[in-house]
Amino acid sequence: MHTRILGLIVMSGVGFAAAPSPQPFAISPRLVTYAPPATPMPLAQAIAQIRQESGIAVTVDPAVADSPMPSVSFPAIPFWSALERITTATQTRLVMADHGQHIRLVKRTGSPMPVAVHGPFRVAVRQIESRHDFETGSQLTLVTLAINWEPRFPVIRLDGEPTRITAEDDLGSSLRTSPSSAKVAPLGYQHTTTVRLLGVPRRAARITRLNGVFTVTAAPGMLPFAFTDLTQPGMGTLPPGIDTTAVSARLVRFEKLDDRWEAEISTTYPLGHPEFESFESWTANNRAQLIGPDGTKRLRPIDFEINEVGRTATGIYRFRAADLPQGPTGWKLVYDTPAALREYPVTFELRDIPLP
Repeated sequence: MHTRILGLIVMSGVGFAAAPSPQPFAISPRLVTYAPPATPMPLAQAIAQIRQESGIAVTVDPAVADSPMPSVSFPAIPFWSALERITTATQTRLVMADHGQHIRLVKRTGSPMPVAVHGPFRVAVRQIESRHDFETGSQLTLVTLAINWEPRFPVIRLDGEPTRITAEDDLGSSLRTSPSSAKVAPLGYQHTTTVRLLGVPRRAARITRLNGVFTVTAAPGMLPFAFTDLTQPGMGTLPPGIDTTAVSARLVRFEKLDDRWEAEISTTYPLGHPEFESFESWTANNRAQLIGPDGTKRLRPIDFEINEVGRTATGIYRFRAADLPQGPTGWKLVYDTPAALREYPVTFELRDIPLP
């Protein structure tokens, strides 16, 4: 896997600032380039170029689609950094839909979000709230963060709240925090969390710096194993160009039981596979489907079950026998499972967060 050495790019409402570089992120971000044409183009047309180059579903709200794209340019930079440059120049903001799978630029009506980008991850301040407890006299400031990643690879779990948090206000005070150590399984390609800052002085006007780390368990993509002869047990194959040595998948059986066809698939992961608690699952993104001889008809299982033991998972997927009246001859089974899982730190630094 090719890894690009990328630093952390920090953004605020007034532009970009280079922050100290964290360790390169092992899953490379999609890189995009934009050079303004001689004749200005509509924003929607410029975003269409970004979408085509990145392969990520990003669109523009019709209300701003015909707005002229400013004369901004950038070399090959991470996808999220490119979008932040464009939103800053066009007075727009990013809205995530379908659990982060679709990204849309809409007109910005509020203040710009402080944002940090680390590889394929984006961390943005969504909301900030101050609370005063009259019984104890304590001050609590809640900073809500939205974490998104490029919607093309699975994150199996991540810290529910960032760790190793350091923060400072514009009075020079170092702020205390009370983070949790719990991990969560995200839904889709996003996660929302809250950082609790203690004792922020009333006289403070902004948080000048908020640093932290998320540890994520992720894979660089999904592996589409194909089984073309369902009458025989055997190893699945991957498309050309995909590493076939790290993860293996084997069709244990494909047999008819009463009114159903049952497929049993065993996947084995390499050494270094992260450890999971008994209540955690690392196969929530796994999918199986049958594809007909002409490649057009596709069947989803009517139910399934997966058993995970260490770095091996065994899935049983059931299909209606009535959907295969001639049996499985000519059909193939495609099984999507994550590539090798590893744990990665996502480092962020957010600056100049206005206090309410």
